[in-house]
Amino acid sequence: MKGIFSLKSQLISSFEQSNPIQRIANVLCTARFQQYKQPTTRERSWRSSNRYGLTNEDLNRRWSNPNRVLHPVIYHAKGLMEYCSRVLHRPIHVFVDYHGHSRRKNVFLFGCSRSGSWSAADRDKPDQPAQYLMLPRLMQKTSPAFALPLCSFKVERNKESTARVAIWRQLGVARSYTMESSFCGCDQGPLAGLHLDTVHLRNVGRDFCQALAFLKDINDNWILDKSTNNQEDCCPLECVRKKCIRPKCIQDKHASQHINAIRRNSMIAGN
Repeated sequence: MKGIFSLKSQLISSFEQSNPIQRIANVLCTARFQQYKQPTTRERSWRSSNRYGLTNEDLNRRWSNPNRVLHPVIYHAKGLMEYCSRVLHRPIHVFVDYHGHSRRKNVFLFGCSRSGSWSAADRDKPDQPAQYLMLPRLMQKTSPAFALPLCSFKVERNKESTARVAIWRQLGVARSYTMESSFCGCDQGPLAGLHLDTVHLRNVGRDFCQALAFLKDINDNWILDKSTNNQEDCCPLECVRKKCIRPKCIQDKHASQHINAIRRNSMIAGN
């Protein structure tokens, strides 16, 4: 979070200068993105390293139906997002809940997909993998601490009350994520064998802002980095766009779901 705050201040001060971050400034310091940051929902969690709030509840399991008195931060955060979407007609583009992870290494994202949902009603509806897979792919390009193969887009029944799933289901935000930063350090790239300190975490926040800038460009122009076309591994989006499965797709165990989604969308378009 501090990396996001500090980058925005830096961008505002250097908005008119010609430098490598000018492109990010064009996105984050104009009306193209309106950012909202909420305080931590667990006031004592950062002090005692637990998931519970002052009411002795796991507040990340209260997002589906928060109480105005017992869970005021969650209640009003959802109210703000709903107001933006349904009253101001400015839908939420990206929602990210920042967490720490005690078992896996590196930084990664949990997202939501219909094809990976526990609910048969979700699986019967056409999936749109391009929406929720692009941001993780961009994070892989911009952040050395990010591990794309660790990302998961399953929606489990016992996670229905989490922020990620509640915002995805109730507000229709396709890019609703939980970003997990490991307590165990990294095992890849230049950070392999190192713990993630505050500098690394601030850099992850900056990298996330850069990924948002690239995401906006892709949404506007639908342009992908042509260099990825020559690689053996790929983003699942490439599998979907080219209607094929590459040997080393990061979601190869779910590759059949990609193709089934394409076929369903093609049938709907044909009808």
